[in-house]
Amino acid sequence: MGRDLGLDQVVEHFTLIGDEVTWLRNKTGATRIGFGVQLKFLLWRGRFPKNRLELPPDAVEHVAKQVGVPAVELASHDFTSRTAKRHRSEIRELTGWRECSRTDATKATSHLVDLIWHDERRGEQVRGELHRHLRAERIEPPTTDRLT
Repeated sequence: MGRDLGLDQVVEHFTLIGDEVTWLRNKTGATRIGFGVQLKFLLWRGRFPKNRLELPPDAVEHVAKQVGVPAVELASHDFTSRTAKRHRSEIRELTGWRECSRTDATKATSHLVDLIWHDERRGEQVRGELHRHLRAERIEPPTTDRLT
């Protein structure tokens, strides 16, 4: 599992607020907690978790208490299943996030060239700016291969 975040970070990033609670109304058990942690992880990191090992244990516990499902139920949630993929689509629709299209990638490249390419060529800094731009536009980052 990921490392614990600490109470302040968990409360800030993994507390379900407003309509987020109602988005869980028709889900139960592992799908309920799986949906909740995918939603909050996207809003926190700007992407969906690849598997449960990326999730901070204290954040999982916090979401579990809010949704009324034991945290151990997450062990039976498959992040690659059709259900999880459907949840990601639903979360995108509800939050306004979207997958990175070719047009988005072209615009992001132009943004990088205009903003920092003339002054900064170190990969880590360029990737950092790319992630900031994508997050501001509510676009999920492309795959690692495509990002490179």
